[in-house]
Amino acid sequence: MDLGLKIARGGTAAAAALALGGCPSNTSTHLVSLDAPPAWAIEYRHGTIVGSPTTFIQSTYRVRSGDKVVWQIDLAAEDPACDAFAPEPRDKKFPAELRYGETPSCYRQSVAPRPLEEGHGYRFESDDLRYNHSLHVIGQYFMVEAGRVKPISQKRYRETTGAE
Repeated sequence: MDLGLKIARGGTAAAAALALGGCPSNTSTHLVSLDAPPAWAIEYRHGTIVGSPTTFIQSTYRVRSGDKVVWQIDLAAEDPACDAFAPEPRDKKFPAELRYGETPSCYRQSVAPRPLEEGHGYRFESDDLRYNHSLHVIGQYFMVEAGRVKPISQKRYRETTGAE
């Protein structure tokens, strides 16, 4: 077999392997409502699969402004029905969307929602060690202006909250 053909076949096999399983997978959150209060959806990305809707299954979600937590929900881990790895499909027990101040099934509110103030920076986040690493960090900076929610940069968040 000619060397050029071997290299071409090897490159094709490597590309196929990366597309099927070698590419890193990740999740990303995005705002799905521009009207206050904010709502978020989550997507799964892997190889050629881009923007596939998935569910929120991490143990903690919160909204903070600087060092102040203004809303937090935690997984009801003591409830066997809320095990993310149980056989029942995740979408039957975990939300595909989180809305500020609303507590979905399988979660418990640990910090009651405070009113979101106009012009203040906020961060939607999770700190679940089982999932968070460079590809699965859940987080988004946002603010409310004139009753509308808009994404902001980390720099703008720091400017409005004094956070480091």
